[in-house]
Amino acid sequence: MPINPGDLAGTANLTFSDEFNTLSLWNGQGGKWSTSDSWDNKAGYTLSGNGEQQWYLNDQYAPTQAVKPWTVSNGVLDITASAATPDMKPLIHDQNYTSGQINTFHSFSQTYGYFEMKAELPSGAGLWPAFWLLPKDQSWPPEIDVMEQLGQDPNKFYATVHSAASGDHTQVSTPVSTTDLTSGFHTYGVDWEADNITWYLDGKQVCEAATPTDLHSPMYMIANLAVGGYWPGSPTSAGDFPATMQVDYIHAYSAKPDGAATGPTQSGPVQAADAAALPDSQPIVQTQDPVSAPASTAIPEPVAAIGPAIPATTPSLSVPSAELAAPASSAEGDRFRFAGPADTHDRHIGHAVDGQAYLDMTSLIRSAGRHGGADTSAAQTDQGQSGHDHFDFSPDGWGGTGANHAQQSASHHHADVWSL
Repeated sequence: MPINPGDLAGTANLTFSDEFNTLSLWNGQGGKWSTSDSWDNKAGYTLSGNGEQQWYLNDQYAPTQAVKPWTVSNGVLDITASAATPDMKPLIHDQNYTSGQINTFHSFSQTYGYFEMKAELPSGAGLWPAFWLLPKDQSWPPEIDVMEQLGQDPNKFYATVHSAASGDHTQVSTPVSTTDLTSGFHTYGVDWEADNITWYLDGKQVCEAATPTDLHSPMYMIANLAVGGYWPGSPTSAGDFPATMQVDYIHAYSAKPDGAATGPTQSGPVQAADAAALPDSQPIVQTQDPVSAPASTAIPEPVAAIGPAIPATTPSLSVPSAELAAPASSAEGDRFRFAGPADTHDRHIGHAVDGQAYLDMTSLIRSAGRHGGADTSAAQTDQGQSGHDHFDFSPDGWGGTGANHAQQSASHHHADVWSL
């Protein structure tokens, strides 16, 4: 049965709740919220495919632990973006800002249901707060953006669903005009059902879209404050920093079967909007390359290299597969270079950091088969679902038993990571 945000006790079962009376961060064994991405990049990360200017810090990474973008006080979580200090910049790939995101990749995911955040958003050009869902299997698209907002336009937010069901990345995005979202707390919710997705502001329906055919698997929740990017543009005033998104709670619910509840229930407070939330227009249906998707914070990618990036070219996605040279060393801090044959493009990776080597580019070669052998060091790709590819690297060749053997998922606009 559909979930009614005005009657959550009668139509839904509470499956996840954080009132932020304390801050429960993932420590590798427990905790609600991870401050790294789904690839567990230890040094933090940024979404360079969006042109973002912040570095999302990881609370588990010692060199940057002095800066804490996530704090809790009086039952409210603050996610704060700040200008990076000169001594911090070398630790965050020379990004201009530090910020935070939290996600439930390790602790919670769910297929269908109602997901809601109550928050007060920051104001200021270039600020980009969001609450969104990504697939637990790390594919992309699909994606559901419960809310994205641009700090220079406080009376509007965007509700979006992304899909690759057609074979291309498409999105249906609705701009929603409402009261000033930076001057008080509001609830942002989405009811994701098997056939339909419905967005809510302060308990009132604002738009809906059909559920894409590739959106029927578990998803996890993310809340973040981005800075800059191709869509929001750059900040224009140093006086806007530090900037803070305040979060009162985040809840998730599953639809209650017709009849009695099957688990605990809770009704989140529904706050009436000061002005009716009406879409500016009909939903905008777009088909585009993921790198240029203007209305999405969801280009999930492992972190780029720590330290100066090596310039890289961007290959065609149709180039033939190739064996790639192995790194000469895997010592901490070394820089390596992968190079393909003449009909492909160079591969580069950057420093080895905490046992991982980070690729200093945002492209890859797709391949239909395996390459390398027992006596040959090679990197191999197999084309995967939704444009994602699986990489295996081993100094002992494909299927080798060396300590460097690892597997990661990546997309042509993502940086790629191998464990060392």
